[in-house]
Amino acid sequence: MKAKELIVNQYEDRDFLRYNQIKYKTICIVLDFFALCNSIDGTEKIARDDIEKKIFASIKPNKTNRQIVCNSLAAMEIMGYVVEQGNEILIMPDGVIAYREQKIHQIAASLSEAKRVREQTKMTLIISFMAFVVSLLSMIITSCN
Repeated sequence: MKAKELIVNQYEDRDFLRYNQIKYKTICIVLDFFALCNSIDGTEKIARDDIEKKIFASIKPNKTNRQIVCNSLAAMEIMGYVVEQGNEILIMPDGVIAYREQKIHQIAASLSEAKRVREQTKMTLIISFMAFVVSLLSMIITSCN
């Protein structure tokens, strides 16, 4: 699947975080896959299908996620990290630098942490609201007696 559709709602709050999580996770997986296959020197090409299998082993392969992955692979090509030749992908010198510096991996980790913080905040609000309701009910019950 080629990146042909731009996801226009990607910049909305919740979607923006999700979009970037998948984008940076995709980039990390691709760079790691090249390293795992000992292709980090840029001499070996890896089939796009093999890379997509690796990506979708950890990302749910629904329509939106497939679009994000395809856009991410296209972005990697624009950033100079990889080049696609036919159905094969070759890592470029900028991709090797990105892998060695691990900045993309740090961004992915930060986005993952942001998601966890968001979930914890939501849970804290729910628990606080429940505590408020219980306190209110106990005040009503004690005032009635």
